[in-house]
Amino acid sequence: MAKHRHGKDIYRRGYGNMRTPIKHNIAAKFRPVQSSYLEMFILDKHRSRLRQERANLLRRIHEIEAELAALDAKIHEVRSGVEVEMDQMDEEQMDKQGPESGIRTMPLGY
Repeated sequence: MAKHRHGKDIYRRGYGNMRTPIKHNIAAKFRPVQSSYLEMFILDKHRSRLRQERANLLRRIHEIEAELAALDAKIHEVRSGVEVEMDQMDEEQMDKQGPESGIRTMPLGY
C-alpha cells in the first residue's frame, strides 16, 4: 500500500495484494468507460461501411436490372425479325417447289 493516500492512490484496506481502486463516485460505474467509447466508435464505423456497401449493391442491382431489360427488348426485336425472315423463306420455298412437295425425304444410299 502507498504511504500517501490521495487521489487515485487510495486502495481498499485488507486487499494489499489485489490493489483495487476505490470508486469515489457511485454514478461513475454507470458512465461508459473509454473502451466503451472506442467500441461505440468502431461499431458506428462498421455500421456506416455496411450501409455504404448496401447502397452500392442496390445501385448495382438496379444497373443489372436495366441491362437485363435492354437485353430482353433486343432479344424480342431480333426474334421477331428472325420469325418474319423464316416465314418469308418458307413461302418462297413453297412457291418454288409446289404444294405437294412440302415434305423432304432423304435418300438411303449405301
